[in-house]
Amino acid sequence: MSEQAKVSVAPAPPPVPEIIDTPPANFTSKAIDPFSPERITSRFRMTPGGNATGVIFPDTLLSELVLVGFISGFDLPRVAIVRNRNEYRSVRKGNRISEQGLWVKEVEDQALVLGAEGFPDQRLVRGK
Repeated sequence: MSEQAKVSVAPAPPPVPEIIDTPPANFTSKAIDPFSPERITSRFRMTPGGNATGVIFPDTLLSELVLVGFISGFDLPRVAIVRNRNEYRSVRKGNRISEQGLWVKEVEDQALVLGAEGFPDQRLVRGK
């Protein structure tokens, strides 16, 4: 009896459920990709890279913006990443930014060169 008590039996696993094969999805030319950029921007009435006016962070003073970093690659224009509180946006040459609506004239190594017609250029420096 003592040898019989030493043998333990593992519980049996539950049976494997039946595999149900789902039919393939049929796509037609009338189907619209829900992740298409055209569909997303038209739904929110936005232009790519900005709001309806084309200005990035239109309700924020330039002094409140923080230049976080840069993205660059082979044969790609240099892009800056700008933060306002918890919101991050990509900014490139030609974009307008801040409440002042300043134009991004140049994306340099450690700064953005910004300007408005009739005013001297301003710089948004990384790490300020």
